Amino acid sequence: MLSPSLLRDLRYTMIPHQLRGVAAGLAALDLEARHDGAHPLQLRADGNAVQYDTLLGYTRPVACVAAIHCRALLRFLGLEGDGDAALRAIEAHQRHYGDAGTMSDARDVSIDVFKDAHGSPLTRVPLCAVERYPEPRAVARAWAATCDFAAQPLALALRDPRLASGQMAPLLRRTFETLPELLERWFYERAVL
Repeated sequence: MLSPSLLRDLRYTMIPHQLRGVAAGLAALDLEARHDGAHPLQLRADGNAVQYDTLLGYTRPVACVAAIHCRALLRFLGLEGDGDAALRAIEAHQRHYGDAGTMSDARDVSIDVFKDAHGSPLTRVPLCAVERYPEPRAVARAWAATCDFAAQPLALALRDPRLASGQMAPLLRRTFETLPELLERWFYERAVL
């Protein structure tokens, strides 16, 4: 069993951090859609500027990191890509925790370590959860493609021909737009500490 402190950290710090990363990825895709990616970009904060040679030099890494956050969140909810652009449910498996209630393997954390109002473990998201979205097959394909894309080493993801050709952007956008609502519905509305 995980300690209450770690569960609070997951719910109130770690998962919101990942959701902010997803929002940043969506903002990066919006920038790409509105501006020429070959033009330089300058970001300013407190009067200090950071210069990027191209807009894409900023937006692509942000979108790639957001995809990594999405993969982690989808896995937390119990879903993943199968490596061939199909979505699949992750089977429940035995977790290994240390004596102090700490995880020995961070990959083991999933939604079912949290409890609902009746004290029962939260259930993993079923594959049919995509049915609540317009174009459910497209949503499932986007979630799977995002997971598969994010499973690559970052250097390969940045060079992935799907990203350069524009094939990934609509899939990433759909994932970045739908995942926060999925997490709200299946986790935040149901989990209690």
